[in-house]
Amino acid sequence: MDALKKAEKELDEESSRAMQLGFYRSILTLSRVFGWKKLRIERFLDNAANVYTECRTGDKSLIQMCDEETGIEVRNEADESYLDTPYLCQEKWDRERARYDKMPYKMQRAYIISVRQHMKKWMYAQVMASIILALHRKEGWGHERIVKFLFATDNYKNNQSISELKEMVEQETGMKYVWNGQDLCLVTDDIKTITGVVSETTRKAIQEKLDKQERFDEAFKKFMEGDNE
Repeated sequence: MDALKKAEKELDEESSRAMQLGFYRSILTLSRVFGWKKLRIERFLDNAANVYTECRTGDKSLIQMCDEETGIEVRNEADESYLDTPYLCQEKWDRERARYDKMPYKMQRAYIISVRQHMKKWMYAQVMASIILALHRKEGWGHERIVKFLFATDNYKNNQSISELKEMVEQETGMKYVWNGQDLCLVTDDIKTITGVVSETTRKAIQEKLDKQERFDEAFKKFMEGDNE
């Protein structure tokens, strides 16, 4: 596989992992510690997804935006600061980009690959920054409540299994969640409201997955009933 494509693929995979971990841990915290129910969780998922998307078109990283708006600096798991990372700090990136523009093509390509590889360790911090921004902007949360939220969320950091976190969240909230590759989707009974999903193709794919599971459950139930006769 081409080195750049490989780096992009690995970054996408890490982004997917980080988003699921961040959202599931946050939902557990919001439900258990703050008593949030379905409607607030659904709204939270929408708001956080919108904030995360904003970074793709903005000039600043989510971590920098979070620091400037809330005064809370989200660091990565190695306790590194975005201020020391050019592509996460706008002021440093402006200077770095001038240097990048003067590089020959092969050096630019190597630089991009290096950045993609380095970004993987920042994906979870980026996700948490988007969640903090959503709580601050849309829920009016201040510094004290956000810090309480972060400390509570840290309780689930030892659990790195996405499937176990998903099961815990669904048992805790009584709601079903589906990861569509880009967003964590809250699926309602009538399938008309799927949080974070705007694509009809994705909506149909999720519906087909649920229908298939329902058919399996019915067949298994009939098999067990027949076995008990």
